Amino acid sequence: MLKKIWGIHASNFFTFVFPQVGCKLANFFTYGFIISWLYIHHSIQLLLAVITILLISIQVRNKVYSWGFNF
Repeated sequence: MLKKIWGIHASNFFTFVFPQVGCKLANFFTYGFIISWLYIHHSIQLLLAVITILLISIQVRNKVYSWGFNF
């Protein structure tokens, strides 16, 4: 039960934090809302999501929770 509650809170945290980090870094690299801003924003979100998935799969180390990042 505690893992489910932690999972819900973690998913809510990542849902709100990843877009904000993407916006801040996209604003740092580009000026204004242009197509390159969108590419940078979504690339950062993708990178953060993949890193999170890799960290979770390393921590769990269980074949039941395979994310496709196995050898």
